[in-house]
Amino acid sequence: MTDKEIALEQDLVDRAYARLEAMRERARIFAASAAANNASAGPERDAMVESSLRRAQQLNIGDESLVFGRIDNADGSTNHIGRVAVYDEDHEPLVTDWRAPASIPFYKATPKETMNVVRRRHILGRGQRVVHLEDELLDREDLRGDLVLVGEAALLNALERTRSGHMRDIVSTIQREQDDVIRAPLQGVLVVQGGPGTGKTAVALHRAAYLLYTYRERLARTGVLVVGPNALFLRYIEQVLPSLGESAALSTIGGLVVGISPTTEDPPQVARLKGDPRMAQVIARACANIEQGVREPVKIAHEGATITLTPGASEHIVRLSRKRFSGTHNARAEDVRGFVISYLYRKWHNKDEWRDIFGPEHFTTFESDIREHPDFIAAVEHMWPLRSGQDILTMLRTDPEFRRRATHGILSEKDAALLIGNADDGFSEQDIALIDEANAILGSAERRTRRRPRIDREERFHIERLVDELQELNPIIRSERRAFVQRLVDQRLELENDERDYLPRQRAWFGHVVVDEAQSLSPMQWRMIARRCPGKSMTIVGDLGQSESFWNTTWENVVSQLNAPTSTISELSINYRSPEEISDLAARVLSAFAPHLRPPRPVRRSGSDPVFIETGDRIRVAVEEARKHVPEDGTAAIITTPALRDEARRTAGVSGVDLGSKLGVISVDESRGLEFDLVVVIEPAQIVERDGYSALYVALTRPTQTLVVVHSEQLPEPLRT
Repeated sequence: MTDKEIALEQDLVDRAYARLEAMRERARIFAASAAANNASAGPERDAMVESSLRRAQQLNIGDESLVFGRIDNADGSTNHIGRVAVYDEDHEPLVTDWRAPASIPFYKATPKETMNVVRRRHILGRGQRVVHLEDELLDREDLRGDLVLVGEAALLNALERTRSGHMRDIVSTIQREQDDVIRAPLQGVLVVQGGPGTGKTAVALHRAAYLLYTYRERLARTGVLVVGPNALFLRYIEQVLPSLGESAALSTIGGLVVGISPTTEDPPQVARLKGDPRMAQVIARACANIEQGVREPVKIAHEGATITLTPGASEHIVRLSRKRFSGTHNARAEDVRGFVISYLYRKWHNKDEWRDIFGPEHFTTFESDIREHPDFIAAVEHMWPLRSGQDILTMLRTDPEFRRRATHGILSEKDAALLIGNADDGFSEQDIALIDEANAILGSAERRTRRRPRIDREERFHIERLVDELQELNPIIRSERRAFVQRLVDQRLELENDERDYLPRQRAWFGHVVVDEAQSLSPMQWRMIARRCPGKSMTIVGDLGQSESFWNTTWENVVSQLNAPTSTISELSINYRSPEEISDLAARVLSAFAPHLRPPRPVRRSGSDPVFIETGDRIRVAVEEARKHVPEDGTAAIITTPALRDEARRTAGVSGVDLGSKLGVISVDESRGLEFDLVVVIEPAQIVERDGYSALYVALTRPTQTLVVVHSEQLPEPLRT
C-alpha cells in the first residue's frame, strides 16, 4: 500500500478525531448548562443532564482506533466505518457507526454476494495513527495493479496479537456468521452454541452494543444485564462495552441477589439437588407453611375488657387472607394485621353496652392501642411473619419439622437430608437461586405500614361470616350488625397514594439479558434469570462441550424452561483462538465424552505442537515453563485443580488473580471464558478425576499460541500419543 494512500486515510482520520472531540465537548457543555439551569423542572433537568452525559460517554472510545474500515461501492460512493458515527460541520457523515445498516456490507459482502461493494478496506491503526491498509477486492473484474487481494489478513493479524489482561473488542474483524448473530432481532431468546475460540463472548457483547444502538429508546429505559460465570470473567470483559460507547449491568450468577454473596461450595450431590426444579415446589410450600393460626388462645386486654383471638379464628383469618389479599407474602402482612384488628374490634364492640355512641374516631383509637399491644404483635407475627429468603433457607437447614412439611411428597427422605445444615453456614451459588425463589414469593421483609383501604363488600362479608361462624355474636344484637358494618366502612380512609407506593419495590429487571457460559446453569438458576427479564428477550451463549452440568442440559431444554414466545438456536463454527495443533488435541478430548458434538474449525496453524513434560517436580517445572515461554508483552496462565493451584501460587509467589500480571495461576473454573498467549496445564489426570473430561477440555482450549502439559501421573487416554 502506497504512502499516498495511507496519507489520504490519515487525513480523514484526523478530521474525524477533531469532529469527535468537538461533539464530546458539545455534549459536556450541554450537560453542564442543563445542570445549572434552575429554570427547568427537576425531573426534566435531570433527564437532560443524564441524556447529555450518556451521549458524552458514548463518544468516549478510549485508546481504540476510531476508524477501522472503508467500503467502496459500485456507484462510486464510499463509507468509512468506525466505532461511533461522526459528522462534519455540515452534518454530513464522516464515519458510519459499525452498527448502522449502511455498515452491514463491510461485514457480510463476499465475492459471490458483493452487495454492490467493489472494495473493502481494513484500516489498521495504533490509536489515532494509521499504520497499514489491507484491501480486499470483491469485484474481480475491477482489479487494478495498485490493489492487493488480502482476504483474511486483517483478521489473522488481529488473532496473532498478544493478549493483555482484558478482552478487546472485535468490531473491526467481525466475521459473517458472527455478524448474523450480532444483528439478530431483539425479541425472543437467541441461543448461540459456540465451541472454544469461536468468539461467542465477544459476539454476545457486541450484540448487546448493537441492540443498545438499534433499540435505543426501549433499552435506555430498561437496560441490559450481562451475566457471567465469575468475578474474574467480569473483570476480563468489563472494558469491551465502554470501548464501543455503551454500558450494561454486569453480574455473576451468584451476585443477582443484592446483599448476598456465595461464600461456600456445595458437594456435587447437594448442588445437584439444589438446582433441581423440584426445589421450586419445596420453596413454595415452605413459604406457605409460615402462614398459620395461633396454637393457643390469645387474650388481649383493652379498657377493662378481654378480647380473645382463638386458634380457630386465627386459622380462618389466615385462610381468608390467602384468598382475599393480593401481592407477595410480606406485602400482605399489613392487610392481615388490619384484618385481625377489624375482627377484634367487631368482637369487642358488640360486647360493649355503649356501642351505640361509638363513632369512627373510636375505631381509630382502638386500632392504635391494639397495634402496640405485645400480645397482638406476637399473635400476628406467628400468623403472618415477615420473612426473607435467607430465613426460609435457614429454617429448611435447621428445623426438622419445617423441612419435613416442606419436602414431604416432593423429595425423598434421603434427598431432604441433603438440605440439613447449620444456621451460620454460608451460602453457595446454588443457595442464591433458592433464596431468590423464596424472595419472589415473600417480597421485601421490610415492614411497611399504611392506612387501611376503604373496606369493600367482600371484606365486609368475610368479617360478618367469620364472627357468625365462631358464634361470637349475641343474638339480641344481630339486627344491629348492618349498622355496625356500615360505621366500620364509613370510618375507613382512602389510600393517599397508589398501591405501588407501599408495595415492596420490584427487584431490578431488564429489557434484555445476556448470559455467558450458560451451559452449566441449573433449572433453578434459569428461573432466577427469567425473573430479571419478564419480556423474555435474551442472548444465551455457551458450549455444551464445556458443560459440567448435572442436569443433562440441552439448549432445547433451556429454551423450554424459559417459556419464551420465540426462540432461535445458532452455532458459531470457526475457532479464531487456538491454532490447529492445539485444537486437534482438544478435539480428541471432546470426542472422549461428547462424540456427538462437532469441534469448531481452526483458521490457522502455528507450526508448534503442544509440549508434554513428565516430571516428578511438576509444580516447579510448570512455573519455570510459564515464565520462560510467556511472550514479552503477552500473558501466561497455569491451570490446574484448586489444590494444585494453591501449591503453584506459593511456588510462583502469586496471590489471587491479577488480570494485569504476566502470569496467573488459576483453577479450571476460574479460567472459563478467558484466554492467554501461553497456558501450562498441570496434571490432566487429576483434573479429569475431580471434574471430568469437560474440565480438561476447558483447560486445553485457553491458549492462543502455546500449550504446555506438565504431569507426573499417567496422562488421560485422549492425550496419549
